Amino acid sequence: MTREIIIPSFKWNPTTSAFELEADTDLQVLMGRLALTTQRTSDYVTLSHYDQKTGATSYAIAFDPWGGLRLNATTGRSVTICNNDSSIADFITEGIFLYDDKTLFMGNSYDSGIGWSSNNTVNALLEFLGDTSMRKITTRKTYRQQNFDLPVAVNPTHTLFADVDPDTDNTQYADRSHNGSDAEYNAGKGGHVFSADGNQKVKLTALGGVAVKLTNKTGAVSVAGQQVKADSANDDSIILTAINDVECFGVFLDDGVADGSEAWVVTSGIADVRFGDNVGTTRGNWVGTGASAGNAQNQTPPPGAVALHFQEIGHCIETVAATGVGTFIKARCILHFN
Repeated sequence: MTREIIIPSFKWNPTTSAFELEADTDLQVLMGRLALTTQRTSDYVTLSHYDQKTGATSYAIAFDPWGGLRLNATTGRSVTICNNDSSIADFITEGIFLYDDKTLFMGNSYDSGIGWSSNNTVNALLEFLGDTSMRKITTRKTYRQQNFDLPVAVNPTHTLFADVDPDTDNTQYADRSHNGSDAEYNAGKGGHVFSADGNQKVKLTALGGVAVKLTNKTGAVSVAGQQVKADSANDDSIILTAINDVECFGVFLDDGVADGSEAWVVTSGIADVRFGDNVGTTRGNWVGTGASAGNAQNQTPPPGAVALHFQEIGHCIETVAATGVGTFIKARCILHFN
């Protein structure tokens, strides 16, 4: 069926060399399901669906008289960006949502950006590509820098959880802050490592100690809690303390670090200290190097001999019973060296 539409005011304007229909007025045109109106405010031009033609905030596109352009969606809906009719991103009330495997690239290349990804076995991923790119999914994410993965998640209290689901474990968060209180950075079970120029050299341990990395030159694998001192034959290296040594400055953090490899050495704060054969500890006791290499002794303070002052490595804060000949217990101590 053919329809004839007669518009008396539609005319040619030789001054502007254009056909005009109520030029520069708040004309409203309804054509099929298209509404061309001024619904946002006077002197604006808005495009909308016929069903959304009346609401001041339900238009799709608005042009202002100063050359500005506004893309809009009504309450509860989104502005969706597509390529070949495939959704890339939604602009919603809360912000910008990137669809799976889409990236908001930064700079002049495709090497870095922020985006969503689903290419991981966990149900979400926060990924760094190259040096600066990030990707993120739903409620659980993974931070990736080169070959390092750290699953993280964020809960409503603005807490960043490391390698853990916050719904099942609320102790392993990476950092937390609240209005009106201090920011909190959590070491979790593995400790918080500080790096410089790609080198890991300082660590906050889960127990409350400060550790540095030095090369194990004891001639054997490391034993957690054993006392160490500087190796006079090699730079940046440590060996076990001798019997009643006066040069101790730290204890091994971990078991099993091979000779010649870098090991974490706790030098201050709280550490598990290894004591001599069949030796128990009493909280409050003085602690010093002992009667066997790398192992500590403890006694009621103050120590009886002046020489013991220079053997001191700290103070015991945990009572642990001896477990028999041939066994070596560990107990928490506050490290302090004279």
